[in-house]
Amino acid sequence: MKIIIDSRMRKIEKEYLSQYGDLIELPYQSSVYDEISSHPDIFFCKINNQIFQAPNLKLENKLKTKQGSNSVGAQYPEDIKYNICQIGKRVIHNFKYTDPAVAKYIDSTGIQKINIKQGYSKCSIRKLMYNIWWRNMWNIKKKKYRCIIARQHKYKTTR
Repeated sequence: MKIIIDSRMRKIEKEYLSQYGDLIELPYQSSVYDEISSHPDIFFCKINNQIFQAPNLKLENKLKTKQGSNSVGAQYPEDIKYNICQIGKRVIHNFKYTDPAVAKYIDSTGIQKINIKQGYSKCSIRKLMYNIWWRNMWNIKKKKYRCIIARQHKYKTTR
């Protein structure tokens, strides 16, 4: 298995992850601001088994990827085109800004789309089995739900 990582990751984390596959370090990309310049979730997205890559990504391609239609831009929301989270047969993103090639692929698969206002959807969600935990949660009551999506004192759930 190949694992794409931020090149700034600590040595101890790299050593741990290398047990599970070959690491591909994403080097600094000058097309976005420093804090996200090496984040794989900004330049790649995986839907089912298809990996999409931003066309302006500077990386020796060691993966079988499909080229996205649009480059990642320097400013929000131009930097969220590939920041899509898939959990099971659902994809979560602000679809107003999804790369057209990725959007077309998602539509062709019949996967359920969950549109959210949060731009950095993949960065803001932690996948734990079939549960979703929003990083910026406010008031959440833990119940036996498969999905909890929180928005400032309001929440939606699915069983």
